[in-house]
Amino acid sequence: MVMGKGEERNGTTAQAGESTFLAKSSSEASKMLEAALLQMDDIISGACAESSAESGSSEWKNSVKDAARNLVTAIKSAPTPPPPPDAATEDILLQWMQPQGPMCAKERGMHAGSRTNSTTSLPVDSSAGSLGRRRRRLRSRVDRDQRAMSHSDLICHEREMPRHYCSLQQFHCGSDVCMNNYHSKTEERLRKLESERGALHMEVSVLSEQVDAQSSKIQELEGILQDKKDTLRQMEEALQKEILSRSALETQKLELLTSLSEMKLRQAGLEHENLALRSTSPLSNGERFSRHTGQYSSLPRPPTSKKGVAFAEEAKIVICEASAEPPPPKPLAELTMEEIGDWLSRLGLECYAAELRRWGATGPKLLDATQVQLEKELDMKNILHRKKLLYAIESERSNGAGFLGSHKMDNGAVLRWLDDIGLPQHKEAFHHAKVDGRVLHRLTTEDLLNLGVTAQLHAASLRRGIQVLRDLNFEFDNLERRSANGNGADGSNVTLWTNHRVMEWLRVVDLAEYAPNMRGSGVHGGLMIHEGRFTSELLATLLSIPPVKTLLRRHLTTHFNQILGREVVQHKREIESTLGFVPLTLTARLKVPKKSQFTLKRKKSKNEMDFGNLVCPLEASPPGTPSTPSSTPGSPNLNSPTF
Repeated sequence: MVMGKGEERNGTTAQAGESTFLAKSSSEASKMLEAALLQMDDIISGACAESSAESGSSEWKNSVKDAARNLVTAIKSAPTPPPPPDAATEDILLQWMQPQGPMCAKERGMHAGSRTNSTTSLPVDSSAGSLGRRRRRLRSRVDRDQRAMSHSDLICHEREMPRHYCSLQQFHCGSDVCMNNYHSKTEERLRKLESERGALHMEVSVLSEQVDAQSSKIQELEGILQDKKDTLRQMEEALQKEILSRSALETQKLELLTSLSEMKLRQAGLEHENLALRSTSPLSNGERFSRHTGQYSSLPRPPTSKKGVAFAEEAKIVICEASAEPPPPKPLAELTMEEIGDWLSRLGLECYAAELRRWGATGPKLLDATQVQLEKELDMKNILHRKKLLYAIESERSNGAGFLGSHKMDNGAVLRWLDDIGLPQHKEAFHHAKVDGRVLHRLTTEDLLNLGVTAQLHAASLRRGIQVLRDLNFEFDNLERRSANGNGADGSNVTLWTNHRVMEWLRVVDLAEYAPNMRGSGVHGGLMIHEGRFTSELLATLLSIPPVKTLLRRHLTTHFNQILGREVVQHKREIESTLGFVPLTLTARLKVPKKSQFTLKRKKSKNEMDFGNLVCPLEASPPGTPSTPSSTPGSPNLNSPTF
């Protein structure tokens, strides 16, 4: 690189010298040409002015020829054509080069004048001759100076010519050096390019290897990702199967719990019947002893028995006791004070038997008693217990008119019915309140709040369940708990579907993983058909189907509308389009009714009772209608869209 830079500097210096030489030579030639032209002008002007006295002299002619020769030599030796002379010099040269030109005529005139002057100047005095001599000497001195100047110019030109020739050689030598430097520089550049190309080839090969390695690594990662996806899919399938199996197990568990509760209720009913049988037929001490000993697999023995036939006769007596049916209960009007306790036991209110005995109540006395007397004498703190007793007395008084057969359902039947409508979480409250069919028939909103039912959805479920029971005359065994023909998607009797039947329908329509969410929701067939605010969107929310799963929700809506029918769906849409419609939600709660500030109310007659705002009104009114005028002021209206 150092040598290359030195050669480059040498080549640059040579090129600069060459350009300097050319400029110098051209400037010298121009100066020589200018000097020659000026000399010729001086010579020509001097010759024309003073030719009258020296006609025989030829010195100025020689100087003109020398000047012309020098001009030609300068023009030939110039490397480039010199610039043309000015216009005045060009005119003088053209006149000089023409033989008949005015300059020659002037010259001849000057020679003739000199001859005339010479002939006329002969008689002039000596002073004029001395003046002429001095002029001639001056003219000759000027001529010598001009010739010396021309000679010195020629000598200078001859001296410069060899130097000019040497500078051309230097120019050629400098050009050779420059070409050599250029070739060496080009070769050096080519070598550099070759080395750079080799380095680039090496980098390309390295990058290609890296790209191949990265591609192989990407393929490996893609394979690992695919394996992970397969594993994840298998785990999701296993999880789905586990969820299905778990839902099936939970369903079986629910069925077992339901059957267990039914068995417990049946056992309680049997115990209640046994207690009633014991209380209705008073037995003697011996028979009472024989009944107790029969529980321990021992046969009763009478105090006096005949030999040989005592065992057979006693066996007949035992068989007769077992096969005897209990007599039908007496009407309330025929009950004595001792039998009133058994009647209260059948109602489940045996805890108030002592108050009735203290009061000395009999059947006719209870029928003639007013609500105020009963509340005063019995001191019932639980409002639902008081209502149950009042409704039982009213049913006996009117011979069951207005209760639509609700006396068929006791407290145990009501608890089983709560399982059917999907509200088993409220069984304990209904059990403590001793709610039977009559209380359920006339259940009010205040009663729901006392029972701990605060959700509007659960209140609507109870309302529509009571409506279905009224249609069945409270024969709740007619509810459809399982599909009769094995077709779970059959929607012929959707109104009678229980909560378990709805779960079976969900499994049939490929929503088995969401079926367990129906437990405790209060959804049954009567709610889906009769409740105008119950829609497929609310059902999807109850099933915990995410809103982003639009296809699954659309699938549920299609099957939901299919089992309801076109008329029911159209009716629900009309209710939704009414003014002031408020949809039913999971978070909606019943409001606590405000008590009226007017404490004085109109007294009811003996047979007139204030039922308040019923959960399910007695009159057949479509959903969304306003409450009846007889409803209690301040209590929420379950008929209205906002409850």
